[in-house]
Amino acid sequence: MEIVIQNQSRAEAFTAIFQHIKLFTEYITLTCSESGVYMQCMDNAHVAIVELILPKDWFDVYDLPADANIRMGLNATFLHRILSSRDKDQQIQLLYSMEDTDRLMIHLTCSSPEAESSVPSATPESKKTKKSKKGSEEDAPTAKTYFDKHFELPLIDVEEELMQIPEMEHTAELTMQSAQFANIITQLKMFGDSMDVQCSEERIALVSTSQEQGKMYVEIGIHDLSEFAIDEGADLSLSFSLSYLKNICAYNRISEMVRIKFSDSYPMQVSYLLGSIEGSKDATLMFHLAPKIED
Repeated sequence: MEIVIQNQSRAEAFTAIFQHIKLFTEYITLTCSESGVYMQCMDNAHVAIVELILPKDWFDVYDLPADANIRMGLNATFLHRILSSRDKDQQIQLLYSMEDTDRLMIHLTCSSPEAESSVPSATPESKKTKKSKKGSEEDAPTAKTYFDKHFELPLIDVEEELMQIPEMEHTAELTMQSAQFANIITQLKMFGDSMDVQCSEERIALVSTSQEQGKMYVEIGIHDLSEFAIDEGADLSLSFSLSYLKNICAYNRISEMVRIKFSDSYPMQVSYLLGSIEGSKDATLMFHLAPKIED
C-alpha cells in the first residue's frame, strides 16, 4: 500500500487531525479500503465518537492491492509526533507491506525540484561564508535546506469494533465560522460545565450557568450564520458537556467553517469540512456528542 499527500494544505490538515485525538483516546485504527481512509474512535466514557472520512481522491497517490481492506492500529500521539516533524514543502508518504504487517513506514520528503536544488553542494567553498571588509556576507546559501526523514511506526492490536453509524436526519442544522464557535465555547466554559441549547425558527440561544459564577447567554442571529435550516415548528431544548465541546473546538484551525446539527433523537454532530472533490464524498472530521441527561 502506498498513500502520498503532496498538496501542502492537505498535508498540514492531515497532521493537525492527529494533534488532539489524545483528548479523546490514546489509540486509533485507520482503515484503508477501495473508497479511502476511515477512522472511528470513542472516548473512554462513551460520550463522544470521532469519525474521519478521507476519500481516495483526497490523496495525490492512493494505491492499494485489489480488494484490500487494511486495518492499522496506531498510537495517536506517536503518529502525530512523526507528522509534526514535517518541514514546509515536504510530502507525506505512507507505505505498508502485506508481507510485513507489524509496522507502517512514513517518509517525509522534498519532492519538488526547487526543494532538492536548495541543498548546497558539499564543497569546501559552500561550507564557508566569505565576508567583505565591511562585514557583509557573500556567497552564503540563502535557500532553506530541508532533509528527508524516514520513520518506522510499530502497529498495535486495537480491540475495538466499529459502530455502524447510520445517516441521520437532524431537526436543525447550521454552519458558521469555526473560530467564532470555538470562541463562544471557551467563554461559556468560564461560567459552567454545561451548554444549554435553545433552538427554534426565530432564535438560537446558548446558555451556561453556575451557582458561583453566574450566567452567560449567547444569542446567535440566524441571519449571521452561513447556513441555517430547521424543521417547521421545531423547538429544541438540549444540554451538552462544555468540556467535550472545548476539546472538539481544539480543531477549529483545521477548517474555516464548522457544521453543527441538533436533534432530540440523535447526538449533536459537529463536522469540520476538509475539502470536497467532485464526484467523491466530502473529506470530513466529524464528532458525535451525546446530550447530557438530567437526573
